[in-house]
Amino acid sequence: MRAWTLAGAAGALLIAWFRLRVDALLALSLASAALLGLAFVWVSRRRPLVELERSAHPTRFTVGQQGRVVLHGHTVATTPWLMLTESIDEGRRAARFVLVPLAAGTPVQAGYRVATERRGLQLMGPALLTLTDPCGLVRQTWAVTGATEILVRPRVLAIVPPRRGGGGEPAERATGPRVPVVEALGEFLALREYEPGDDPRRVHWRSSARQGELLVRVDDAPAPGRTVVLLDGRADRYDEASFEVAIEAVASIAAALRRTHQTVEVVTSGGETMRPGSRSGLDAVLDRLAVLEPETTDHLTSVTAALRNRLGLGGVVVVTGAADETIVDVAAALRGRRVVTLVVTRPSPVTTGPIPVVDAASQPFPQAWNPALRTGTRWHPANYPSRSRSRR
Repeated sequence: MRAWTLAGAAGALLIAWFRLRVDALLALSLASAALLGLAFVWVSRRRPLVELERSAHPTRFTVGQQGRVVLHGHTVATTPWLMLTESIDEGRRAARFVLVPLAAGTPVQAGYRVATERRGLQLMGPALLTLTDPCGLVRQTWAVTGATEILVRPRVLAIVPPRRGGGGEPAERATGPRVPVVEALGEFLALREYEPGDDPRRVHWRSSARQGELLVRVDDAPAPGRTVVLLDGRADRYDEASFEVAIEAVASIAAALRRTHQTVEVVTSGGETMRPGSRSGLDAVLDRLAVLEPETTDHLTSVTAALRNRLGLGGVVVVTGAADETIVDVAAALRGRRVVTLVVTRPSPVTTGPIPVVDAASQPFPQAWNPALRTGTRWHPANYPSRSRSRR
């Protein structure tokens, strides 16, 4: 702005000299032009004087958590006064720093806090270095770092893990029929037919003699079934606040499953499955939940059918906004050997019958979830028949 003002003044003085022929006007015009030219040459001969990198602490942010981004590096030459500007969240905000004159090789570090009020992806950068001539007439700007994506995850709340039914499979590799046996000392659970490769020491000779065929002891009980979290992503079930509560509920349940060494699996009504295979797989689920939005596609019917046919599925937690008849029918269809819990994050007049409901619309999710899970019926093998306990 100053340069354009000075250039306009120099032009006006030159025009005045042509009309009035006053030498002082010409001198002022030439002096203004010379000053502007010197400022331009002084700035244009400079190169980027600082090398910087960007790092985030911690590497992954969580809603409500204190986060910080640090720009660090060093000067590559003696620097004058400089202005450093970091674009934040695609230019919605900016962090500005003034760098004093420094000698070459001097370490440089500048940091700022990251707003974590909402989950999602934020774009940090590029960082711009601005050099201005001593008179403040001309400036030049360089990008000294690229842009970096910062992910803000949903909050993980302290809750008890969900219940799961007896949908698990026995640890024994054989799938033939089992004969339940009650031993006085409780040494084993059942008998099955001998198969090639079985250890002869596991043959129960007394029962084999009665049955007329070799029977082998089964010592392992069926494990409790896996738990799947089904997120109803239909956009018409939510407003903005209730969808965020639903995302936090799913994240918290997934973290509780991982904390108790259970497999984490999240399925959406749009057909997406988050099923990480590694121990650190919870990170992948939380990263996906950080950017998940209400879905425009609805494959709830096919998703429900796939879950109904799943072996080893002992529990399903259905998370929705305002419950409607469709989601109640889904929860009812998934019942049976499975423990089904319905979490609602928006008020709804629809009745759910015998399906237990966690009402996170009228109170915070942990306060609704923890009492409901602690007072509910716990899984017990006797309550859920398993193939390892079925009679021939």
